[in-house]
Amino acid sequence: MYTRATPSLYLTSEYPPNVRLAGERLAAAGASLVVARMGDDEPLPLATASFDLILNRHGAFNPAEIARVLTPGGAFLTQQVHGIWAWDLLAAFDARPQWPDATPEKYAPRLERAGLEIVQVPTWEGKLRFTDVGAIVYYLLSRHSGVLDLSRRFHP
Repeated sequence: MYTRATPSLYLTSEYPPNVRLAGERLAAAGASLVVARMGDDEPLPLATASFDLILNRHGAFNPAEIARVLTPGGAFLTQQVHGIWAWDLLAAFDARPQWPDATPEKYAPRLERAGLEIVQVPTWEGKLRFTDVGAIVYYLLSRHSGVLDLSRRFHP
């Protein structure tokens, strides 16, 4: 007899739109939603050595906690945006990067101190190109850039 093990799937998020959407969509897949504060030093409300794979996309994370909840030989994959992304565009709106210290130079040593091996840290440098003002506004609003209420800035 063959039985297929059902993998455990958890999502941690504190961002309200993600929590609502994930709760609706992941329940059908048998997933659990853990609403947790994500930060550089926040503990994860998850069991030790309970995950083979942890994925993180643009979120803060605590390297020691990542190491704690990974099983031996487990992997942590993260995609981050450099803390000073689009600084010149933000400056045009009198805004500053929200997380200027979010850099590989900050996180790589912390991950190594937590006992994790850094396999790859690819980086990208380039230019953002916008074809119209609407695209700039959409980009800034969708990226939680700190330029959140343009209408108030220009229409007191």
